[in-house]
Amino acid sequence: MLNFIILALVNFFLVDFFAVKATMRTEKIADSNMLFKLSDLFPFFQGSSLNASFIIALLLAVITYILIYKTQFGYKLRAVGFNETASKYIGIKTNKIILASFFTGAGITSLVGINYIFGYKGFYEFGFSNNVGFTAIAVALLAKNNPIGIIFSALLFAILDYGGLSVNQLVPKEIMLVVQGIIILSILGVDRIVNNYFEKRGLV
Repeated sequence: MLNFIILALVNFFLVDFFAVKATMRTEKIADSNMLFKLSDLFPFFQGSSLNASFIIALLLAVITYILIYKTQFGYKLRAVGFNETASKYIGIKTNKIILASFFTGAGITSLVGINYIFGYKGFYEFGFSNNVGFTAIAVALLAKNNPIGIIFSALLFAILDYGGLSVNQLVPKEIMLVVQGIIILSILGVDRIVNNYFEKRGLV
């Protein structure tokens, strides 16, 4: 919970104490190396920065779903996630699976930079990914860790984030963070109530 406070403190020292006013970034990437925009193919997206990374993200969601629910590795991964101790008794090398999940998850997460660098800005900017990891946790939590559900959960959060930028002149953009929190708690709360209802009646 202190991450945001430390980030603000670092920004204070950089801007006010060390007087660093310029943004640190790389040189502009050549246009020939940029991802194509969907507006080049579909006039409906004219004026939007939506690009090929969106298609890549959808494909990755489907591939991840197949990996988790249709492969032996996915079975072991879910088993370790549900109960690490029991997984050891059935012969699963839990440490190996945990490390594999870390590397796989980190590798997929790192691809978030494709959209920003090769699809939107055209350069790497220091600090561009601040808080992206925390948002990803909330998105996955809302989707119950289902890769297909994450598509819709991510779209919801994207709408809320963009809405926060749109109303920034009227209300603080942090209001959208509060709205996101309320939505997560509400959905999880309703889900828990429904599950308890069916459990009491022996329907699940």
